[in-house]
Amino acid sequence: MPKPTPIKTSALCPLNIFYGWYILSACFFILFFNSGARIAFSVLFNPMLADLGWDRGTISSAFFLHMTVFALSLMVVGRFYDRHGPKWVIIIATLFLTLGYTLTAWINRLWQFYLAYGVLAAIGIGGTSVPLVASLMSKWFHKWRGFAISLTLCGNALGQFILVPLLTRFLSYYDWRAAYLVIGGAVLLINLTFHRI
Repeated sequence: MPKPTPIKTSALCPLNIFYGWYILSACFFILFFNSGARIAFSVLFNPMLADLGWDRGTISSAFFLHMTVFALSLMVVGRFYDRHGPKWVIIIATLFLTLGYTLTAWINRLWQFYLAYGVLAAIGIGGTSVPLVASLMSKWFHKWRGFAISLTLCGNALGQFILVPLLTRFLSYYDWRAAYLVIGGAVLLINLTFHRI
């Protein structure tokens, strides 16, 4: 199996630190916040149920649509990644995700929920998900590839572990609409900050 072509990044690496570690840290934090955003639905489910007056099956159907679109989007994202690289994938996916969560905060009708959360947010999640990050890590690391990928994916698990309790606490003071707005803004800030690395 041929070794990946080395990438010259000496001009971007102060202190002689391999640039792949900067990429790893950026991917870690992107997965950290995006996994928290993805799992937020389970925390916001009951407040939405009470406020909108919909039944559990109706709201759950939007989540089913979300996961379906997410799965399908991975194929498109993979092709786009191969052609244009991770930078533009992360930027475009972040805009979809932020738009989806922001619009979800203003929904009053079911079709709006399907569009905002079921479609737009799902596309955004697909472009900032584990397969993309794992592929990116495999290009930057050869000797420590398995360790690098595993370390990066820790962000996915820790995001759910830490952000879900914080979101639950947030709901003690604000409603679910405010929560979606905050999540959308946080994802936009974090992803567009770390994609520059």
